[in-house]
Amino acid sequence: MRGHLEGMALSDAAAGNTSTVVQANRVKSAVFLLFIVYTLNHLDRQILNILAEAISADLGLSDTQIGMMTGLSFAIFYTGLGIPLARYADDSKSDRVTLISVCVAIWSAMTACCGLAQNFVQLLAARIGVACGEAGGTPAATSLIADIVPTDKRARAMAVMALGLPVGSLLGMGIGGVISDAFGWRVSLFAAAIPGLILAAVFRYLIRDPRKLDLTTEANSKPRPKLTEVLREIARSRAFLWLMVSSCATSFFGYGKQVWQIIYLMRTHDLSAGTIGVTLGISAGLLGISGVWIGGWLGDRFGSKNPRHYLTASIIGGLITVPVLTIGYATDNTALAVVMLALPPFLTGLGVASTFATIQGLVPPHSRAMAMSIKLLIQTLVGLGLGPLTFGLLSDSLKPLAGEDSVRWVLLCAVPLMLIGVLGDWRASAHMKRELVYYS
Repeated sequence: MRGHLEGMALSDAAAGNTSTVVQANRVKSAVFLLFIVYTLNHLDRQILNILAEAISADLGLSDTQIGMMTGLSFAIFYTGLGIPLARYADDSKSDRVTLISVCVAIWSAMTACCGLAQNFVQLLAARIGVACGEAGGTPAATSLIADIVPTDKRARAMAVMALGLPVGSLLGMGIGGVISDAFGWRVSLFAAAIPGLILAAVFRYLIRDPRKLDLTTEANSKPRPKLTEVLREIARSRAFLWLMVSSCATSFFGYGKQVWQIIYLMRTHDLSAGTIGVTLGISAGLLGISGVWIGGWLGDRFGSKNPRHYLTASIIGGLITVPVLTIGYATDNTALAVVMLALPPFLTGLGVASTFATIQGLVPPHSRAMAMSIKLLIQTLVGLGLGPLTFGLLSDSLKPLAGEDSVRWVLLCAVPLMLIGVLGDWRASAHMKRELVYYS
């Protein structure tokens, strides 16, 4: 990974006085540490999914309460704080490094509090605390990368950070499942919290926001645009709007699948949390890592020549995902189900980095964190907020008819949502050549 960062240097947006101070090695360190931040971000989300069945049995939760705990409660507070924190990150006088460090410390501490919960209400409150911490991390991180990495390597830099999604999922499922089987779900949550508390201090000590290297630059002297002006700039992008359509559909299905796919394997195929974590977690995690990196490389390779191809890999991956998941949920063969369910992280990972990178190029620099926050607001509120909860409600309603197979039927009926995501990416691609004017 370090080798792929060798060529990164300051972008034009951060050139001038700061370019003589922030050298390539500092850029590499920043991107690598942002990868670690994003890894822990998704570890703390994914680990609760692998622990959901154990927590449910211990605290006596219904499927609907599992959906509420893993989805809606997190999403409401994540999105509610996301906009003001992104607004702060876009301020030329703000310190994004300090913001990220504080956010990491908060969500890590609240993850430990989840392990102390004795009932549903306490667990819900701690989960809300995790959401409050995570709300400010990703928008500030993508804005920081866009400022320090040149455009011809930006998708790959975003891919390095976005590798945190599959790596975090791998660690959350693998380590979380194994520790839970051996020591219980509470110990798993305590173990997940410790690295973040350490990272918060390390990140703040090692990295500096390029804005703070010269507070007299013209960029820092410009007044911050009004929020209404920023929102109008973002809304004018047809490509961005279609990306949000894609995000709504794929995140609703994706977040719902993350929680209930694990429970489906436990109930229908009688696999333990540890077995799922080691087999599906590791295989899907490694494939997800490959998908994110390859997708970022393909985006830079072909998108730089023709902007409409930034999302081509995402479109192809989405189309293939539909039959793969259908087989995975329909089969009664456990080995085939695990193989099929391990493949989609590679296929869906192909579009992650290019989506992050193009969003940064569709809006002016002073709107980048806000644009990313709006994307996260939509995918979190619709996806994480409603996905797991809706899947849980449907599962409860189907239990009288389908019994333990209720989760299987919910997942099968939801798979076609991926086609809406493909449509959104395809329509967004048609506008890229005209609208990707800030990709510099």
